[in-house]
Amino acid sequence: MIKVSVIIPVYNTEDYIAACLDSVIEQDMSSWEIICIDDASTDNSADIMQKYALQDNRIRLIKLEKNGGQAAGRNIGLREARGEYVYFLDSDDMLRSNALSELCRIADQEQVEGIIFDAEDVFDSPELKQGVSLSASVAKFQIDNGVISGENLFLKFCSKERASCQPGRYLWRHSYLLDNGIFNDEETSPHEDELFCLRAVLTAKKMMALPKAFHLRRYRDGSVMTGRTFSHELRHCRSYLLLWLRCSEFLRKHKFDDSRCAMEALNYVSVFLTVGLNYAKKFSQEELIELKFNSPVDAMLLRGVVLESIQERRSEIFMNSSDLHRVINKERIFLYGAGVCGQKMLQLLLQYGCSRNKIYFVVTDKKDKTNVAGFPLYDLGSLENFDDEKDVIILAVTRCWQDEIVCLLDERHFSYIVLKEGYAVMQSPNSIKV
Repeated sequence: MIKVSVIIPVYNTEDYIAACLDSVIEQDMSSWEIICIDDASTDNSADIMQKYALQDNRIRLIKLEKNGGQAAGRNIGLREARGEYVYFLDSDDMLRSNALSELCRIADQEQVEGIIFDAEDVFDSPELKQGVSLSASVAKFQIDNGVISGENLFLKFCSKERASCQPGRYLWRHSYLLDNGIFNDEETSPHEDELFCLRAVLTAKKMMALPKAFHLRRYRDGSVMTGRTFSHELRHCRSYLLLWLRCSEFLRKHKFDDSRCAMEALNYVSVFLTVGLNYAKKFSQEELIELKFNSPVDAMLLRGVVLESIQERRSEIFMNSSDLHRVINKERIFLYGAGVCGQKMLQLLLQYGCSRNKIYFVVTDKKDKTNVAGFPLYDLGSLENFDDEKDVIILAVTRCWQDEIVCLLDERHFSYIVLKEGYAVMQSPNSIKV
């Protein structure tokens, strides 16, 4: 029986992978397996792993033809794993010799879904230590050694500072992750750990926190997290912006047992948007063109957010609580205006849980267009079945057009809401409850 599967995604870490593998082989328990996912390395990493695999049949090597990133590698390992527990180890990190036996013993004894523990940070050079935000130890949060729910654990961390999302600081029950469909979101790489951790922790009913440093985390030059080139920073920017969207989507669907945790989680997620925009402010307009997203809707929403933040063309005006309640409860919502203002309003609606299926755009003249980023587009003349009880129009255009359009809406007796400044952004999580 395999007790724990150690999943190690590997890309060009020939100087570190041997020490990483040795730290698992030297564990004081033997019922483990290592799944190495070679992410199309171009150095000698694959050869080193192959030698280890030939010497120990508990080590499996999966070679990928195309580089897909750590998130994809971890997902492959999670699906291939045969252990009762899974542990994600980066290929340049290491484990203490008693880590797996101690963690599995406690997990068995308490029947928990996950355990968080401490890490010791190792720096390849003194310079790397400067500017690195280190995760606080478990002991700092004064968490009892007993079993605690994931939401309570999250609250404990947020009462002091941000929770740790480092994969190497968690042991997970394999069946728990699979049964709840908790995998890494590959699009949000390299910060996919934040979403994975948020989902895994908040969904868990039974967790533990151990103030012991079982994990040795390495900081080195040239890694994804320490790189400072334009491509690195563009990737971080894209990752944080997408992360904000994906985390917000998860929080809307999650059924919180504690309303305090819901508020803390919203505050936690809002930081990703701030960080993403701070990265974006470093780029010129020409460089921002390189900020691409796979989904047209994601691209439209996030590009609008970024451009408005960079250009600072208008002060931020928020939709008030009563109007937002009124809008979200309607069966159909028509956004009058498909430009920046309309896109910002769309972002606000999606952020607060409005179904995509009931959102439409409407303009005075659609000029043969049928949709805006996948959302149906109508002109005013085609809204013959408009029902004031079920439908509403949100006037999301600049002030200079508002009087004329309001007259058109009044003539047709349409129910509408005017955004006074013609501009809408997501409110602070503390400012509204929906």
